[in-house]
Amino acid sequence: MAKPDYDAEFEDWLVIVTRRCIVLTGRVYSDRKGRFADGIWIRTSMVLTSLDAIESGQVITTLNSRYLLCPVRASAEPGRYSGRTLQ
Repeated sequence: MAKPDYDAEFEDWLVIVTRRCIVLTGRVYSDRKGRFADGIWIRTSMVLTSLDAIESGQVITTLNSRYLLCPVRASAEPGRYSGRTLQ
């Protein structure tokens, strides 16, 4: 079986766009590099993937990692903004 083409899965994610860069924040799961416990809230390093390509089901690349962006869960808690963009 081939290894997945990403380092971790990202849930409850939010895209943050600043004048300098794009970052994501959210909960990380299945970190294959062993850096994060499941469910911990993180902010990524600068995202290298274009803003237009950031969507559920896609793998995004940051300076340090590749994350699979998990789709919005139907049972997401109120106030969670999976897949939303702040500019």
